[in-house]
Amino acid sequence: MTPVTANESIDPITHEDYERIMQMAQQVRAGESPEQATLLRATSIAAIGLMRDAMLTDDEATTARWSDLERKADGSGILTISHSVAYVSKTTMDALAAMATAQKELVAGASQDDTILPADSETLLKHISDACSSAGLNGTYGADSPRAGMTLDLLRSDSTIQQVANAGRGRWDKMSTFGRFVCSITGGPTVLEELLGKEAVVELDNYRDDDDD
Repeated sequence: MTPVTANESIDPITHEDYERIMQMAQQVRAGESPEQATLLRATSIAAIGLMRDAMLTDDEATTARWSDLERKADGSGILTISHSVAYVSKTTMDALAAMATAQKELVAGASQDDTILPADSETLLKHISDACSSAGLNGTYGADSPRAGMTLDLLRSDSTIQQVANAGRGRWDKMSTFGRFVCSITGGPTVLEELLGKEAVVELDNYRDDDDD
């Protein structure tokens, strides 16, 4: 498992990968207390879950605050990001609650103005890469891996390409950027055609190549 920067090729963290991460055993490293190890594991699980559900970039993940997150009656949540909203699953909301509980064991409870996740990209990337390594995932993982995994999961479902792009709340400056992103995480044209079908591949090729829109 190799951590990478945002400009390098990365592997997606799919739903199946996230299931393995949630089941990973807690590891107490030299110099750590059991409480610290619990917090590190809880933060990694919560971070990857939130970044997958809301399809967050690292900038969005490191600036989202507790005041931006609303828990619904069914246990799921809504995260407000730059005047748009994203659905957060009950599983992730429970993981965030476990992280908050672990934080209280070591420091004072978080205020609504505090960031939900670590506020610097380097620490966030370490949480992602360490979690993937502990779960036995073999790949190259970066800050875009969670949203890449959710993108791939949605493409494997009945969602249309436009619906998947919209799930990112229109962050793509143009559809060609989205097209290149999808092609980079699906393993090339042959795998992409097997996954989505020939018509979808043609559509994505048009997005990827049309830089004048």
